[in-house]
Amino acid sequence: MLYLKKDIIDKLTEWTLVEKPNEAAGYLFKDNSIFRRIITSDKSITHFYDENPEQLLKWIEKYGSPNIFHSHPCAGIPSGTDILYMKNTLIFNSIWFIMGNKMDLRAWKLDSNYRPIELEVNIID
Repeated sequence: MLYLKKDIIDKLTEWTLVEKPNEAAGYLFKDNSIFRRIITSDKSITHFYDENPEQLLKWIEKYGSPNIFHSHPCAGIPSGTDILYMKNTLIFNSIWFIMGNKMDLRAWKLDSNYRPIELEVNIID
């Protein structure tokens, strides 16, 4: 079970709306209490790790391993590309937060067979 502060969910929602119709992306650090946006030049964020690796490394040095956030123009479920990236980032043991088109935030992680499993997200004040 995951807990996210309402102000973090508000930031994720706001960033998603700003970037629409493109996908929004960012990283969550420190038990998901710190959000850092990613500005990308692409409509789809399939390579957002590559967009600014120096900045990502600075954030990792400062905050530790990240969880991943991005939005989808449809449902908040991992795409095939997302699953490939999830496999490639197993070193971080990251949780992937995906905001769907109805502003529904869902969280995902890979199981031991590399299948995405959904995690429950609870909002706290």
